[in-house]
This record gives sequence, C-alpha cells and structure tokens, in this order.
Amino acid sequence: MPGRYRVLAVMTAAQIGTTVVQQGFGSLAPAIVAFYHVNKAQLGVAFTALNLGAALTVAVAGLVVDRLGERAVTMFSGIAVGATLIVGALVPSYAWLVAWLLLVGVAYSAMTPAGGRAILAWFDKDRGFAMSVRQTGVSLGAVLGGIVRPALALRWDYQAALIGGGLIAIVVTCGAMLFYIESPVKERKPTRTRTLLLGMRAIAADPRTGLYTAACMILCGAQQIMNSFVSLTAVNHAGATLAQAAVVFCCAQVAAVVGRPAWGWVSDSLFRGDRSLPIAVISVLALIASFGLAATSPANLPLLFGSAILMGFSAAGWNGLFAAAMAEIGGIRFAGSAIGLGLTAIFVSGAVGPFVFGALADARGLSSAWIILGVVALLATIPALLSHRAFVAHALAGGTDPAHG
Repeated sequence: MPGRYRVLAVMTAAQIGTTVVQQGFGSLAPAIVAFYHVNKAQLGVAFTALNLGAALTVAVAGLVVDRLGERAVTMFSGIAVGATLIVGALVPSYAWLVAWLLLVGVAYSAMTPAGGRAILAWFDKDRGFAMSVRQTGVSLGAVLGGIVRPALALRWDYQAALIGGGLIAIVVTCGAMLFYIESPVKERKPTRTRTLLLGMRAIAADPRTGLYTAACMILCGAQQIMNSFVSLTAVNHAGATLAQAAVVFCCAQVAAVVGRPAWGWVSDSLFRGDRSLPIAVISVLALIASFGLAATSPANLPLLFGSAILMGFSAAGWNGLFAAAMAEIGGIRFAGSAIGLGLTAIFVSGAVGPFVFGALADARGLSSAWIILGVVALLATIPALLSHRAFVAHALAGGTDPAHG
C-alpha cells in the first residue's frame, strides 16, 4: 500500500476507535434516560460536557500536535479517552458520569488536529477528499458504537456499554498507531512555543478563519443534536423500540460515512477546491432534514428514517471540508494549530447545542425544537457565502498563508 494511503487508513482507524466513545454515546440516550430518570435538558448536559471538554483544550491540543507530532499525540489521546470513560462508568451516579465525560472530551480534543496535520503532510492533490475520508472515521465509530453499545446495554447494563466503548478506544487507537509512518515532508516543525503562538495569532486574524468557522459552528450544533436526540426522537416521537432507535441512529451515521467523502469529492472536483460553497448547500439540506424529523409520527416511520439519513448526509458531512480549509489556511507548519483554533469555537457550539435543544424540547416539544434547528441551520449559508468571498479575495491577493506571511 502506498505510504499516503497507509497513513490515511491508519488515521481513519484511530479516529474510529475514539469516536466509538465520543459520537457513539448518543445511541445510549434512551438507556441513560431510563436508568437515571433525567429529562431532555439534563440529558443534553452529558453531551455538553463531552464537547465542552474538547472546546476548552483543543487549541492547546493543536499546538501540542505541531510541537510533538501526530503519532505520539494520537496514541495518548486514544488511551486517555478509553481510560476516562471506564472510570466514569464505575460509579452509578449521573453527576459522576457527566464529570468524567468532560475529561473524555479533553482527551478527545487532539484527534482532529493530529489527523488533519497528517493528511496535509501526505496529500498534495485530492486533499479535501482525503480529509473527508479520514473524517468518515467519526461516523464509522458512531456506527460501531451504535451497534455494540446498545447491544451491551440490552445484554447487561449501561455501565457495561460504557466500559466496552472505552476498551475499544484503547485497543483500536494503539493498534492503528503501530502501523503509522512519518511524513516525507522535510519542513522543520516549529520548536519554540513563541513561534507557534505567533502563527496561531495570524491565523485567528485571517477573515477566512472566522467566517468559515462560524458556518461550521452552526452545522456542528446540528450534528451534535442529531447524535444526541435522533434516537430519543425515534422512541418518544415515532413510537420506535430501542432496537429500532439504534437502527435509526446507525442509518444516520452510515449516511455521514457516505456524505463526508462525497462532499470532499464535490469540493475538489465540482467546486475546484472551494470549501465554502458546499457548506452552503449542506445547510439547505439540513433545513429539509430537520423539518422531516419534526414531522415524524408512529404512522410514518419511513419519514423518520429518510430524514435521519438526510441529516447524517448533510449536517454530519461538513467535517472533512472544515479540516481541509483550516489546514490549508495554516499550512504544514501550523496545520494542527489552525484546526485546533477553529475547533475551539466549533466544540463550544457542539457543547451548547444539545443543552439548548433539550431545553426547547422540554418546553415546546420535540417537533418545535427540530423546526427551530432547521431555521438556524439555514443561517449557516450567510457566513459560508461570505467566506467564499474571503477565500477568493485571498487568492487574488497572492495566496500567502497568514502564518507564513
């Protein structure tokens, strides 16, 4: 296997291992609600903790990736994700679980900067497609978690499901890193923290960074809400069984597996490397999917499945485009820092989204909450189109990356 495709396979496998925990947690939502007797807003707090932990540390994680390299950081992240989740499962207390989910988020935060830096180093052409293929690991991990963890919960209990997810994260991530090979790119890694901080400051000041990140923040909120509440919507709103709800969750994640490389190909080929216009299209599709989920009922299960699939394809399909755009803004020396900086804001959105959605669902009902989400998703077209203008202006001005200027 050529080196770059080997690295792509290895980093995708590592992503799968950790997202069994981070993304697959949503498949346990009905079991968590039943065991702890929490309402939807309280359930949202668990998902908020996962994303808040990542938001607080992902910028630092990006700096660490640029300083130490992606292999060491990825292996540490996988071990830490698994270990913290296992500890969180040991005590049957919801507050204890939420506290440890915060630390799971901290441990997970380095995965995307590390993977993005590896792909940037190995792929000159088809970078958007490669980034998106690696990001399918997020959805594949969610699918694996959506199959294995509810099965463990049904056979034993939610604690067994959490421990099983933690063990998968450790074994898969460490196993994948045994096959990683270093990039042939000879550009020296920054060795001084001051150099890294100056690069990050330049990236933060770039208008492309703020506009593109703003659009993806909205889509991240929609993605995390889908992960958190699509199973609960299936059970409470469409009358599905726990097993059927797990299938709905997995269908949405499989759609994301298809969508991420598809959007990467669309970006590279149809839009000739433009990362912004596909985001605008994704936002419109997320609106349609949200309205479909709002209209689900026990008499219309096909609408539930179709809407969940469209939501997965759209609202969970943007990630590879974001990683490619941020890595291209930062360049090889600052790719991890650029991705980490953007992800700080994105993880905040992912942290807030499930809690706000849960509160809306408690106050107004699930249908109203999904409709509001659809309208908000459509608003992402505004910063997406403005970022397109900023990328074009940057290219016309000479295309010098701010971190290198």
